[in-house]
Amino acid sequence: MTYQFEGIYNFHDLGGLKSSDGRNVKKGLLFQSGDLFGATKKDCDYLQSQLKIRTIIDYRNENEQQQNPTPHLKDIEILQTSRVDGPIQISSLLQLDEKEIEQRFQLKVIEAKFREYALNHAAYQPLIEAIRNKKVPILQHCLAGRDRTGTGVFLTYLLLCVRLPLIVQRFIQTQKSFYLQQPPWLQRIVKEAKNPIVRHLILDVNPTFLFAAYDEILNHYHTIDTYFFEEFQLTIEERRHIQDFYLE
Repeated sequence: MTYQFEGIYNFHDLGGLKSSDGRNVKKGLLFQSGDLFGATKKDCDYLQSQLKIRTIIDYRNENEQQQNPTPHLKDIEILQTSRVDGPIQISSLLQLDEKEIEQRFQLKVIEAKFREYALNHAAYQPLIEAIRNKKVPILQHCLAGRDRTGTGVFLTYLLLCVRLPLIVQRFIQTQKSFYLQQPPWLQRIVKEAKNPIVRHLILDVNPTFLFAAYDEILNHYHTIDTYFFEEFQLTIEERRHIQDFYLE
């Protein structure tokens, strides 16, 4: 389900996908979005009174948080992670020439970042703990709600035993709204970016990055069960309890 806000972009409910045992992820418990800096009073009221968000996971780095602080949201716990850098620092793209862009933002470089995300348990520990402790509803976000948040959503679905093809399909679908309803800062950058390579890097979403993250997990841990146990100390029994709560 997609929600329409005045100043929050790329907002989605993670519910509705089918897990491997045939149950569906419950709606109204897990959400994702871009940053909340532009949220209006009406948006904030909706997050608090209608969606009843209890926990927010903020993946942005320190500079992003200082430039675009999250508005005060009463009775909502905001958990700032280890401040992950995005695979593409969008704000810096316009300062680079074409050669620098091609060198720094090759697909293999971005793919390597996604592989790094998958094994960066410190960045995603707050998310897993919030899910484990049922601090719901939970909203996770970064700047655009795409790459860092996309990895968090990817891990959430793996935790709930959603199959990879469905995760990738949803990843692609949710980005359609990102293209159609771009936040003002992104519109400005895209307009100023005369280099087509820059526009492509900003707007393109490559699902192979999620496959790369999945491969990285299996290369290191061989199974998803082992990954969640070694990275997040979640036993198979604990995962089942989590799945019973978040699936229906």
